[in-house]
Parts: sequence; C-alpha cells; structure tokens
Amino acid sequence: MLRNALYIVFTLLVALILGFGTSYYMVENGREMSAQRFGVWYGWADAGGADTDPYSKAVSARSGALQLGRAEGVVFTATQDQSGAFLSGSCSYLISGSTPSASVWTLRAAPMAENAENTDVEYLTSLQINRNAGGTFTITVSPNAAHGNWLPTPDSGKLKFILSFYDTNAFLVSGHELAVLPTVQKVNCS
Repeated sequence: MLRNALYIVFTLLVALILGFGTSYYMVENGREMSAQRFGVWYGWADAGGADTDPYSKAVSARSGALQLGRAEGVVFTATQDQSGAFLSGSCSYLISGSTPSASVWTLRAAPMAENAENTDVEYLTSLQINRNAGGTFTITVSPNAAHGNWLPTPDSGKLKFILSFYDTNAFLVSGHELAVLPTVQKVNCS
C-alpha cells in the first residue's frame, strides 16, 4: 500500500517537473524553433493572428511586448552575419540588398540584452536611405561614422539588428517563403 502511494507520488512529481520544465524551456528558448528564416534574419510572420501558436502568445505576454497584427507588420531579427559569427558592437557591417514591399520599414541596431525602457534608439527608415539605381541599398552599421547610409552601433557588446516592416502583406501571400531579405556582411572589427 505504501509502495503504491510512493509510486503514484513519484509519477506525479516527474510529470509535473517535465510538464513545467518543458513549458518553461519553450517560453524562454523554444520560440526560435517556430521562427521563419530568411537568410540570417528570423521572425514570426504568422504572429499577431488568431491562429498564432500558444508559445508565441506566451512569450509576448511574458515580455509585455505589443505584437503587431498580421496586416500591420512583421519584425525580423538578425544575431549573426552571413558567415555565422555573432554580431558585435565593435565591428562594422554592410547590410545590403532589397526588401519586400511595405509602406515603410525600419532598421535598428540594439544590444542583445536590450532593456525595454531604452529610449536612446538610433534607427533608419526606408524613407531616409539612398538607393542604388536598381532599387537596392547598402547600409553601413558601425561604431564610427561613415558616408552614405550609416547606422551607429550601441556599444561594443553583442548586438542584434531588428528589421521591422509596417503595413505589408508580403509575408501573408502564397509564396512568401521565397522572400529575400538583405544580407549582413562583416567588414572589420576594431
């Protein structure tokens, strides 16, 4: 009798630990598993809709982040360059190429462990940049000022690039998996 009771308690304890442990992992780290990747950029084009997966909803609720609706926009993040190296605020990068159609997009460089209360944010918009003849662009992201399209890095620690598209349906239409986002090439490090 005591043996059966201990067996039941042990089974329940293991089930609770595994259940809460996997849920915690999915909310903390697992969201990347459901991300859509476009080169070095990853994001959740399906977020903000009624059929958003529950882990994405939990991450948004836990972080307090306001999720844009599907037709309002989509956010992509890059934490590595084309070679797979993590981004650093002490390095210079070229972000080049083109973007899918959107009313406007913004690009910013943020510390990897960004504080949501950070109000000292530098960014570029699609309305500010100079484009090449074919509609492509090149943006220099570096700690030192550069001519042309330049975006300063926040510090010398790890960083991420955040590319936000507003008022776009480019990721809602069939075939959006073929969308091409800009490349991120490391130039040098100081």
